[in-house]
Amino acid sequence: MKRSLIAAVGLAGATALVLGGCATEAAEPDGPVTITYSNFISAGGNEENLATIVDAFEDENPNITVEVTTLPYADYFTTLQTDLAAGTIADVVDTDFGFFQTLADSGALAPLEVANPESYRESLIEAYSRDGVSYGLPSSFSAVVL
Repeated sequence: MKRSLIAAVGLAGATALVLGGCATEAAEPDGPVTITYSNFISAGGNEENLATIVDAFEDENPNITVEVTTLPYADYFTTLQTDLAAGTIADVVDTDFGFFQTLADSGALAPLEVANPESYRESLIEAYSRDGVSYGLPSSFSAVVL
């Protein structure tokens, strides 16, 4: 059985996850669940690091299997946009702030309960929220200036 959600989740290490899927309330699973995860963060040499994180997650959550798809950054957001339009976006996706806005505007987000809001600057929680409801958490936030 596959649950569809969308929300951003920050994980230890250099990866950020954004839960993807539909905005309907998810039912409790009756058995094992497979979550699909699309990312660009592990591309280019970080695949083993991500595999370690996924293995640890699956060890702590034995009824959840994570299927990982890693894409190059150059193709990533075009692929997400296509998958979003087709209704086939992965359950978990990396995103940047710009594409988070696209996801929010699409109505595809489900609320995310932030278990430890004191661990984040309030402005970062607000950046991934709409109307006071959190939909994601950043693992990093930066400005690039030329």
